[in-house]
Amino acid sequence: MRNWLMKPSILFLNAWFFVLIFIAGLHSPPVAHAEDQFIRVSPTIYKTSLVVSPRNQTIIDGSTFDVGIYLDTKGQSVNTVELNIKFSPDKLTLIKPSAGTSLISIWLEPPTYSNSLGSARLVGLITNGVTTERGLITTLTFKATGSGVASVKVDPTSRVLMNDGFGSEAELEYGTALYSIQPKAPDGPVVYSDTHPFQEEWYNNPSPVIYWDKEPKVTDFSYELDNKPFTIPDNIAEGEDAIIAYEDLPDGLWYFHVKSRKSGVWGGTTHFLARVDTTPPAVFTPRIDVVSATVIRKALVEFFTTDTLSGIDHYEVGIVNKDSNSSPGFVQADSPYQITNVISGEVRVIVRAFDRAGNIRDASVDVYVKPYRDLAKRFAPTILLALLALILLFVLLHFLFGHHFVAKEKKTYEDLHDESKKKVPTLMPIPNEDRVISTAPTSKKPDEEKVSSPPEIA
Repeated sequence: MRNWLMKPSILFLNAWFFVLIFIAGLHSPPVAHAEDQFIRVSPTIYKTSLVVSPRNQTIIDGSTFDVGIYLDTKGQSVNTVELNIKFSPDKLTLIKPSAGTSLISIWLEPPTYSNSLGSARLVGLITNGVTTERGLITTLTFKATGSGVASVKVDPTSRVLMNDGFGSEAELEYGTALYSIQPKAPDGPVVYSDTHPFQEEWYNNPSPVIYWDKEPKVTDFSYELDNKPFTIPDNIAEGEDAIIAYEDLPDGLWYFHVKSRKSGVWGGTTHFLARVDTTPPAVFTPRIDVVSATVIRKALVEFFTTDTLSGIDHYEVGIVNKDSNSSPGFVQADSPYQITNVISGEVRVIVRAFDRAGNIRDASVDVYVKPYRDLAKRFAPTILLALLALILLFVLLHFLFGHHFVAKEKKTYEDLHDESKKKVPTLMPIPNEDRVISTAPTSKKPDEEKVSSPPEIA
């Protein structure tokens, strides 16, 4: 009985099942439409990824960095990429949207960007398609312009089309990167000093006063003074004053180190050198050539000294007569120094040595220059002997050459006198006709020559 009663309900359910199938058949699309539906939804089986790299990085405010956009095709072939990028415009500035290296063969839309909107876009075609796990699409160069966390991400409007002959759109995984931008550590302050302005020079002031610049937003300074060139001060604030004075520092090299804290970040360290030398050059004694001063009325002064720290810069020499109260005039000189026009009496030569810090060491030497009358008395015997020697020399020369010269001159005179006598004309006797006949020789033929007596004057 029970089984019989249940049969009508089973038949009722079976009837409704067939009715539902019939109704579904009435609303089912034709075969052609079913194929279209299949083609439209079939791309969901393709998956690709657009990756932003690096995904995380700490950036210093004001610095530049590169962000790469890569394609992972998941083993499928892709031929078109439409890439839309979003970034934080308040913290990042896009400098270059493409670095030139890319798997894109043809740019359907050249890379464009807007820093005010924080967006970038590019569309490119890959000839013959590509299958890759990490293909570089583009490299974006950003500059950090504000501290905080900045993001660079692939916008969901981006698309990747498959290389399947239909341009099927792949299902995308969108990459995102976050960058922590830290405030830029301030550079070391600019340091200067009125008492020790040049770091390469020495000063004889042991109390340097040092200043440094204070930039906006700087709240504290940390500084230290020691003899080491590269000390980094600790991170304990010394206050916000930008000046400090030191007193009575020992001689040597003193390095001042200072750094500032800006927006809670300690910056770089500036090192400033102050050279202190308060010790004059070493004691020395000039040496003077007294003999030369006595004989030729000149003197040569020689001098030399050293300086331990800064070294000798130059010397100056001054001369003064000890009998006068005048101050010497100094001239820069090198050793040895020649003193000319030395006056009679006692002279003091003062040599002044300067080191490179301006310290002075004086040294002097006295020299006595005898007057001319003292020289005459001292050298009178010598002078007399010299004169006597000259006289004897003259006599000797006269004896050796004088008589011979006189004799020779006398003989020459006599010869000339005899010759002149031979050439003097003789007067002939005057004939009756009162005529004067010349005694000059006349030419006669040999057979006409006669011996005649000397002519006489009537």
